Amino acid sequence: MANPQSPGITSSRWNALRRTPADAEPSTSVRQLLTSLLAQQPSHQDAAALASLGAESNPEAFAEGVLALARNRLANDAAQAGRYFQFLAARDDVPETIRHQAREEWNALVGGGSFGAQLESSTRSFAKQATDPGMLAAMTTGGLFFSAARGAALHRLLSSPAAWWSRGVAARGIAGLAALPFEVSGFLAAERGVAAQRTTPASQALTGRDFLNVGMTLGFLKLGGALGAAVPTNSVGTRAWLRQAGNLLGIGGAQLAGIEFGLRSRPANGALWVDALATLTQAAVGGRLSEQILGTRYAAFLADLDARSTAAPQANPVSQWGFEPALAQGQGFALKPPQAGAPSDAMLGPKLLARLGESDAGATHQPPDRLTLLSGGERVFPRIKQNLQDAQRGELVKVKMYLWRGDALGAEMAEHVLEAAERGVRFAIEKDRYSAIFEHAEFMGLSMFNPDLKFGETVKRIGISINVGGKPRPDPKDLERNARLFGHMRRHPNIQLDVDTVRQDHSKYIDFGGRVLMSGDTNFGLEYANDWHTTMVEFNDPSIVERFHERRTGMAPFDPDRDVDFAFNTGDRFEIRDIMADRIRDSQSEAIMQMSYFGDKVITAAMKTAAKRHGNLKLIIPRKANVQQSLNFKVMKEVWNATGGNMGVYLFPRMLHTKKLFYDGIHHFIGSANANPTTMRLGESNVYIRDRGEFSEQTQMQLEHDMGISQKVAGPGEFTYNGFMAALEYFFVRYQRKMVAEPKQLPK
Repeated sequence: MANPQSPGITSSRWNALRRTPADAEPSTSVRQLLTSLLAQQPSHQDAAALASLGAESNPEAFAEGVLALARNRLANDAAQAGRYFQFLAARDDVPETIRHQAREEWNALVGGGSFGAQLESSTRSFAKQATDPGMLAAMTTGGLFFSAARGAALHRLLSSPAAWWSRGVAARGIAGLAALPFEVSGFLAAERGVAAQRTTPASQALTGRDFLNVGMTLGFLKLGGALGAAVPTNSVGTRAWLRQAGNLLGIGGAQLAGIEFGLRSRPANGALWVDALATLTQAAVGGRLSEQILGTRYAAFLADLDARSTAAPQANPVSQWGFEPALAQGQGFALKPPQAGAPSDAMLGPKLLARLGESDAGATHQPPDRLTLLSGGERVFPRIKQNLQDAQRGELVKVKMYLWRGDALGAEMAEHVLEAAERGVRFAIEKDRYSAIFEHAEFMGLSMFNPDLKFGETVKRIGISINVGGKPRPDPKDLERNARLFGHMRRHPNIQLDVDTVRQDHSKYIDFGGRVLMSGDTNFGLEYANDWHTTMVEFNDPSIVERFHERRTGMAPFDPDRDVDFAFNTGDRFEIRDIMADRIRDSQSEAIMQMSYFGDKVITAAMKTAAKRHGNLKLIIPRKANVQQSLNFKVMKEVWNATGGNMGVYLFPRMLHTKKLFYDGIHHFIGSANANPTTMRLGESNVYIRDRGEFSEQTQMQLEHDMGISQKVAGPGEFTYNGFMAALEYFFVRYQRKMVAEPKQLPK
């Protein structure tokens, strides 16, 4: 016969034990053992299993089957399992090997025996409980019921007049208590539903003890987690660990209380915390499954409710989003000084750079030209704000960013997007998921749309953090603000977000309804507003905007005979490096490159050719780049030595993020692409412009200004670098993951 009730015995072992014919009668020893076991009044399920085992004539096979049954009961009924172990250990008619195993199991169960036996017993018990399908289904269903009921209750409270009970901790506590009965009901319904497939219907009757026992466990779990998260700390990771520790202590406390009030039997020594850890694991898995079922929109809704309940009521709120606009309403770019308790990054002093000695104040309020050079964040961001304000109801604004940091400026941009969306402006926003690694690793460690990293992303983030001097510690107030803004954006019917796709697309542009296009190297982050030198070009010509999208989607080839045309790395089309190298080689009298990063061999060779031909190659590079500093200086020294110093190198005092080539006084190649090997790896967008008028005059004057404030290199000895670091930096940028997604057709 088969052994369906005793999975602890393999088929080969079972057949070896059965030395009698299949129709043999049970031996007297087996009948005695069976009678003694049934006298202990086991459960209906165990009685059926024992009766099946009692059909065997071999006492050793019967005893081993009982041992397997006992081990199988450890996870769900340790007390019954212990009775089986004691029974086997005390019987002289049970083989010594099985009696020894039963004694070991019993000692491990009560906290005695060898450490290995205890560890094996605890591990086996934990694994069985943590993966129990009935409990996982119960936790998932309970989590669904709780989230839905808590969201409805908290929304109702926040819609009520402001009072101590409708805001803050009190509101969240009341909502949680109101949702707990729904969670308990869902939990028990799912748990008994799964159990009904295993046991007889008679064993499924629910009692008040069941509701009270489950309610205490789930309630104490949440209370412990809330108390753990309330411990003061500035570390998000530490807060998460404290919450988990609080959850575990809460479960253990609920079990001790249940034992004290007679709601549950006392577990074997040491088993209580194994049970608690298994319950915590089940709760974590069930919670994650319920979140996946409810979806990201509902998660953002809950995050928004929690943020609204945390925020103190304002007498005169400046906006419905709960975040005060930081862009100054007057001239230039400035963020307001922080109020008491505001995020530490909420201050940018007014930084109005004079263009060539003339004040630029008020320039953004003048009618724009067909082509406008915007050099520096103090000119870029006011134009973005103005264009958003000018957007009309029904227009579609397409935003493509590589980085969208969660600092004050990133939040500011989210605020303006929401304000425009409320007026009926539609948005299609695309941000590369891969950039979240850099958002978490640099500056304040804040990402507007990707607050959490996956394991592989975290490993890469650690490497970058080491390179830039350590992991930043985000301010919890900033995290709460970002969660609120992200929640509003994700739920808004006029905003389409695509922020979780890894594309390796480094391009940046904003299309304002097909009327205006801004394209260049500027991301949304504080460093682009003040500290870093950035460039965007604004096009106020619908025909140019249309051409941009024709080129972006590959509907037309690059045409160097046009006055304005665009070059892209998209999908399998990587054309920017060759176009950039051709433009450098084609220069006849002068070539000025203002660039963040160098190292691509084709572009480096083109630089040598230009320097040898006309001797008027000028390179403006950052004195101290944020990354690949050694590689930059290695390339400079290589070109200098190859051309006999027939070139000029200018070390800009601040970080340069500009990617600009200007040659022969009329030709421009500006965009997001650097001169390093990533030009053949990442998605990029650049614009070629041929202009004999004001745009070229502005560019020439701006470059002369930048060279004037830079340090001109006198000889190759000034390019000091670490050779090993240069090789390592080249390897990193040369073998960086290639662009993985085709350009998508954005909505019309």
